Amino acid sequence: MTPLSSIIITVFATFFGAGGALFLKKGSDKLSLTLKSLFQFHIFLGLFFYVVSVSLVIYALKKGELSIIYPIGALTYIWVTILSAKILKEKISIYQCISVALIFLGVIIISIG
Repeated sequence: MTPLSSIIITVFATFFGAGGALFLKKGSDKLSLTLKSLFQFHIFLGLFFYVVSVSLVIYALKKGELSIIYPIGALTYIWVTILSAKILKEKISIYQCISVALIFLGVIIISIG
């Protein structure tokens, strides 16, 4: 049985994962094929957020079941879609909205089942 604390930690990890994706996207605008570009602020911050996210998931897995914890990670896609619309001003289609709703429903079902 997966404890609630592992589920909550995983949800927090998804926020960091989405933040990492956002920063990597912002950093990709200035990316070139040089080693120096990997050390620019947004790329570095994106990678840092990913490391935090993975670290939290590893900790959640210590007491949680992989079959519960890993699917909860799909919440990252929801946060990325929301951040893309709000911060990057990307257009979100009706199909993306339906997909986000289905992902959320799936995470709820897995979490309570």
